[in-house]
This record gives sequence, C-alpha cells and structure tokens, in this order.
Amino acid sequence: MRKITLRPAVPGEEARWLFWDHHLPRERFRELTETGRALWICGGEEKAGLLRWGYFWDEIPFLNLIWLHESCRGEGAGRAAMALWEDSLRKAGCRAAMTSTQADEGAQHFYRKLGYRDTGSLILTLPGFEQPTELILIKPLTG
Repeated sequence: MRKITLRPAVPGEEARWLFWDHHLPRERFRELTETGRALWICGGEEKAGLLRWGYFWDEIPFLNLIWLHESCRGEGAGRAAMALWEDSLRKAGCRAAMTSTQADEGAQHFYRKLGYRDTGSLILTLPGFEQPTELILIKPLTG
C-alpha cells in the first residue's frame, strides 16, 4: 500500500473535485475549501480519492463522502484515510464521528469494520428524495 495522506482541497481545484464528486453542488465547494472539510486522499503525489465532511447538529463530525479511484480500492487506502481523518478529529477535541450509507450499499460493512455502530435509520419517501433506508452509524473517538 502507498503511504496515504490527506490534503485540503483549495479553490481552483473545483473542476477536478466535481468530476469525481457528483453529489456536491458547485456553489458549496468554495465553502468546504474555506472550512477545510474537503480533503484529497493522496497516495504519494497522486490524488487517489476524496473525503468530504460536515457536522451533525452543528456538533458531531459527519462523514458525507469518502470515494476512492477504482485503482486504489482494496489496498487499505480507505481505512488509512479514515484513520487520518479520525485522528485529526480527536486532536481537535471531538468525542465522536458519524456517517451514513444506504442499506443496499456495501459501505456499511466497511464502516462497521472500522468500529462504527448502527445508531438509527432514515426512511426518505418524500417525492424527489426517495431512496432505500439510510443507515446512520456512529463511532466514539475517546476511550
């Protein structure tokens, strides 16, 4: 496995970021770069993927997206990126981290292997937002 690092995205990298991140509205990219919540996952000098996060209840860090280029999957890069992100949260005094994934996606198994526990679900049936049940997961960052 290549050494994985996280590097904040900066203005001017919007086109490359949005090429991979199809969920982020264009106008939100600048805000995320200003707050340091859009991070490139780097394997050496190469951009291997991205990690984007926000806050749940304006308090608990919430992973909105982790994505790796197909050529970097299955090598431990995702696990390493998550560990780096969680370590940065611990250093900032955060006590927990959260994420979510659809019940029909395999990512739930990845998060559980990393110590995230199921803590609830969200069922979206509102027209235009319909999707399979969203599983909510949480991990303590202390103790």
